[in-house]
Amino acid sequence: MKSYICIGLIAAMMCLLACGGCNSSGGEPEIATTSSAPTETTTMAETTTQAQTTAAQTTEYVTTTKKAKPKKTTTQAVEPTEPEVDPTAPIMPNQSHLGEWYSDESPADLNIKEIYEGGLGFEMTIYRLMYMELMVMDTLEDGPMGFFAINGSPQTFGTITFYENGISLNITQSEEEYINVGTYYYTR
Repeated sequence: MKSYICIGLIAAMMCLLACGGCNSSGGEPEIATTSSAPTETTTMAETTTQAQTTAAQTTEYVTTTKKAKPKKTTTQAVEPTEPEVDPTAPIMPNQSHLGEWYSDESPADLNIKEIYEGGLGFEMTIYRLMYMELMVMDTLEDGPMGFFAINGSPQTFGTITFYENGISLNITQSEEEYINVGTYYYTR
């Protein structure tokens, strides 16, 4: 008798598995919610029916659905392009020009000390030999600006021109023995 009940349970489970345990609409899993109390009949068909009903009550089917993940879209940011700067075109001096500048052509180093509305101040130095303060008194512009020596420095005159990556110093007159008349190009 026990073997018939087991066979009946197995058959009931196979039926449920075959139909997917779903209701007729094909949606959610169907879970039996009705219960029946065991009857006093002892026929084998009734016992199998009771076993199938009990198996349907205790069997639970779980289905999972995958949610569609949103697609990641990547957009490449287009950076605004700056107009190309001609490195040989004179520009207006700015804060990036402050500081030390060096030349392979001149023994003196150049130090741009200050840039202000009415001009700029700079120094020329040769290590332990010479120090000269110079000042531009022309209106700042993007081209050659006249300069002269100040504070008792030997008389020196010329023009200074600023570029994107360098400075050109054209000395037109010099009483300093270490600074010759000529044009010198300074870089960092």
